[in-house]
Amino acid sequence: MYNQSEVPPYFARSLAAMEEVRAQYSADHERAIADDETRQAAFAKLVEEHRAQDAQSQADREAAIAAAAAEGTGEDRAASEQAERTAQRVAKQVAEDAAAAAMFRVEDDTEPVAPPAAPPPPASAARHRAWEDDDFSATNWIDAE
Repeated sequence: MYNQSEVPPYFARSLAAMEEVRAQYSADHERAIADDETRQAAFAKLVEEHRAQDAQSQADREAAIAAAAAEGTGEDRAASEQAERTAQRVAKQVAEDAAAAAMFRVEDDTEPVAPPAAPPPPASAARHRAWEDDDFSATNWIDAE
């Protein structure tokens, strides 16, 4: 980068050290980006696996409820209650997964970041505005200087 004859030796050593640090920083930066992409891919895979499990659990729950409703015995009611508890647990897990996915922005960001701003309330007609009534006719403009 620099000609050794143009630069004093102590500057050349400093420049060489600076180049080494810059190269190390670039390598660390690229490694961090690659690690982050790997973590994002693993998290997206985990989210998809949980969605598949949730869909399967939902289907199992609906099948258990339908079977319990068809037979109507005490055991079926107990199975239905168990299926309902399982469904509540799955719903809680789905909510946690959705919160985690929102935190890492894995899902599509189709919803707005903030709700639209509400328009300001209309000004009251009875509100007195002194500045509208003041025409400054009582001001002594000559003596004010």
